Amino acid sequence: MIVKVKRLSDKAILPRYNNPTDSGMDFYTPEDFTLNPGESKIISLDLALELPDGYGLNIRGTSGNTSKTKLRVNLGTVDNGYRGNLGVMVDNIGQEPITFERGRKIAQGVLLREPQAVIIEVEDLDESIRGEKGFGSSDHILGHK
Repeated sequence: MIVKVKRLSDKAILPRYNNPTDSGMDFYTPEDFTLNPGESKIISLDLALELPDGYGLNIRGTSGNTSKTKLRVNLGTVDNGYRGNLGVMVDNIGQEPITFERGRKIAQGVLLREPQAVIIEVEDLDESIRGEKGFGSSDHILGHK
């Protein structure tokens, strides 16, 4: 499968899979940045993509950054037809500033097949075991309390 990538600046770093079996391609910061405690920011990657037809890209955090820092990457979706600058939405949930130098891994992108549904309005929905039971209700169904 081919994903076309365009650098939007000389600082941009192409994404790559670091291991042959990785499901996520790693994205890197094109320049230094500091995120203060409680601050949210969109980190531009200076990259644009052309994804294969029928695919989108989910931008996610990395286990390394999540386990070692208070940086949190918000899940984001890159739609198939988007050709603009990719950005990573991040939050500093800690009490100290977080600094990233150029070239540090900031997030990963996972290609997903994304079929479009046909949306139809109905008066009633079919019954299910869960019904209208919401958050945490599946624990009770499985016999957990």
